[in-house]
Amino acid sequence: MSKTTLSSLSQVSNLCLLVNNDRELSANHALACQFGQPVAHALARLSALVHVSTAYCHCDREVVQEVVYPGKHDPHKILDTVAWMPDHILEEITPKIVSGQPNTYAFSKNLSEKLVAEYASKIPMGIARPSIGLHKTSKTPMVVNVTLSGDNPVTFGHVLEVGRKLLYDYPLEYPLWYPGGSMKSNKLLHDVCVLFFHFLPAYFIDFLLMVLGKKPFMVKVQRRIQGGLQMLQYYTTKKFVFLNENLHALKRSMTLEDQSIFYMNVNELDWVSYTKTMLLGTREYCLKEDPSTLPYARIHMRRMYWLDKVTTILFLALLIWLLRPIFSRL
Repeated sequence: MSKTTLSSLSQVSNLCLLVNNDRELSANHALACQFGQPVAHALARLSALVHVSTAYCHCDREVVQEVVYPGKHDPHKILDTVAWMPDHILEEITPKIVSGQPNTYAFSKNLSEKLVAEYASKIPMGIARPSIGLHKTSKTPMVVNVTLSGDNPVTFGHVLEVGRKLLYDYPLEYPLWYPGGSMKSNKLLHDVCVLFFHFLPAYFIDFLLMVLGKKPFMVKVQRRIQGGLQMLQYYTTKKFVFLNENLHALKRSMTLEDQSIFYMNVNELDWVSYTKTMLLGTREYCLKEDPSTLPYARIHMRRMYWLDKVTTILFLALLIWLLRPIFSRL
């Protein structure tokens, strides 16, 4: 970036993010921690540096306030270690270093906040978890937890249940099976359902694909899905309390014009309508399925429904037949 460009900048947002959240520490994490602040410090017209963190960077705390917490690790020493240590050794010691955090993503975001705080007395800045908060005079950065807290709260279970019901009315064009399932509070029951309803069907589909001379892929897809779900379990099965007084204060300080542009009134959100919009948007813009295909997709979904019912009956009949000799001896 040229000096002319730098001299004309007045606002900087630091949004470094690694897609793979559960890998070992690396130089990429170091870059995500420290990129932005040195550049921002060199900007003559800087009016705001916004460091985008995450509300889950302090997972070891049940109640997360809008402050920068002290940590047990010096971020500069961690960055120095990552810079010189061979990758294979770093991979071995990563679990011990990030102890207390679910993965290296949360750990690096935790370190980033401490690094950002060091610049707070020198440049106007704020930490957003994950939106914007500014403070021009304080020697510590203003921290904003951009979370619902008690404002129109919604749970993962509610969103999943609403999303599943909407998927019956607005189905995908080529689903492999009829959507089902539910949240489980028992891990053993969850593992049994994963085995019978995820992996066994995946192996069966891959077997059919090999018989037809095609490349199998379903087991690989299921393993990737389960890997992602296991990483999310830490967040979705724990209860966190995020205080967001600074978020409300920021909203109150905005003019009516700014409030209309940067809409922040979550109390007016209808989560069913929101989830429907999200589903249709995912269908059209991510999966590239035209809305005109919905009538056919609904017909296909009804076929999948009856196929699911027939398969379930046949599976239960086979299970009873296999278990009949055992029960006959009792």
